[in-house]
Amino acid sequence: MQATTFTVRILVLLLSGGAVAGQLAYLDALAWHVLSPSPMQSVRGVVLTMALAHAVLSIASGAVAVVLAFRDQAAQPGSRGLSLAIGAWSYLLAYPGIVVMLRPDPGTARMVFDGHFLLVETLGLAGLVRFTTLFPRKLVPAELTSHAVGSRLATFLQPLRSALLEPGIVWAAAVLVPTSLFVVSLARGTPVADAGFAPVMDVMRIAAAAAVVLNLRDAWVRADPREQPRLSWLLAALSSLIASVLLVIGGSILLSATSWPDPPVAWRPILLDLGVLGFVVGLAATQIAPERIDAVRAARRIAGGVGLAMTLLLSATIFEVMLSSGLFGPVTLPAGLGAVMAAAAVGSVSAPLLRFFERMLDQWPGFGTVDAAAP
Repeated sequence: MQATTFTVRILVLLLSGGAVAGQLAYLDALAWHVLSPSPMQSVRGVVLTMALAHAVLSIASGAVAVVLAFRDQAAQPGSRGLSLAIGAWSYLLAYPGIVVMLRPDPGTARMVFDGHFLLVETLGLAGLVRFTTLFPRKLVPAELTSHAVGSRLATFLQPLRSALLEPGIVWAAAVLVPTSLFVVSLARGTPVADAGFAPVMDVMRIAAAAAVVLNLRDAWVRADPREQPRLSWLLAALSSLIASVLLVIGGSILLSATSWPDPPVAWRPILLDLGVLGFVVGLAATQIAPERIDAVRAARRIAGGVGLAMTLLLSATIFEVMLSSGLFGPVTLPAGLGAVMAAAAVGSVSAPLLRFFERMLDQWPGFGTVDAAAP
């Protein structure tokens, strides 16, 4: 146990440090082009903004992974796998910068360099599977059998899930599958970097994703009142991710319907990266969040806030389209007036709207476990 924990901590430190170095190298390479005089300055400014957003997501994820790796593994054994999964995610996000910084000339070193990204991915998948088999407490085959009854998919996947309960099988697959693909690529004379596109890897990704989802579903079903608060952070994490997607959709509808130009800031990737970061932090909160913080209340506030924001965006779209459709005859109305009117209207009824959203959330599984009237 101690040797495994030490190994995971070293790996997470290396992955997180590589992510930081890679992101800084990539930003430095971009800055030389973006900051130089060019007729495409505005376009390159957007690219730099996107790169900054991705760098913040990658570095913050790496920091979260390091914090998880140095938690008390005896009390929270699942944090070890989760830290490796998040660390791998952080490192893979820095792929362009790592290529700029470290990519060697063609040869053996280049082959190893190109292949190690797939190994990092499989280790991250293995870590995520291990996390879901140990959180909030260790899964046993009998529980998989009971929850498989009545579900054809769960019954079909039960042998695979039972095998993945064994840590030796999980970690062996994480190493042997990419190694086998590298050997096959060398035998065929194809680039090692393309090994990740093999059908076997697609099967592995789908199998890992299915195991993770079903494990978490079983964890939710079997959780007792003491475990439910930590599991509720999964709800907050998912709420953050969905909120960012909905805001991007609502903003895109507004810009498309009104024919307004896109803002000079790359707001879509920024919102999406914030949502993904919220998802990562929510996952980490299952292991590190203080008990005094109510995850359900946090999820409800995220859901209520995005509901209010979507109401504002859709109302602004409707008002803008109505005012620009000739509703007032030859009178020319300034662009943005409809959005201002929508903001005033939604703002005046924001409290009743939030109460309406609270009542709706009471009907959703997981959201109705706290008093909606609590501050």
